[in-house]
Amino acid sequence: FEADISSAGRVVSCDFAGQCHFHRTHSLFFGPSNTIYILVINGKQNEEQMLVDCQFWLAFLSASVPPHSRPVVVIVVSRADLHPNPAHLQNIIHSIVFKLKKLFRLKFNIQQRYFILDCRKSQSSQMKE
Repeated sequence: FEADISSAGRVVSCDFAGQCHFHRTHSLFFGPSNTIYILVINGKQNEEQMLVDCQFWLAFLSASVPPHSRPVVVIVVSRADLHPNPAHLQNIIHSIVFKLKKLFRLKFNIQQRYFILDCRKSQSSQMKE
């Protein structure tokens, strides 16, 4: 997806989906600057698996990030309605974000604000953000 947005300029959005056979091509699309990475976590996984997946993708991305650029990373949790313990998901994601910020503080600007998407609530205020 590519668009010109008056308040932001040229915006390009790429969905890398995560399949292993496409990993080699991902770095062709990584921007050298002014990049925002949206890291989508599968919310039906347990905390350990979500953290492992995030660490994998951030380590993968860090190989292509220019030194000292610290691109922004926004965490989005999809499938929150399928998590084994949805009532505690916000605490789990808060903990994961805290750990990621500590681990990758020199490479990425991981945002404290994250988004948890429950697709059953498509008209909710968070889904509209």
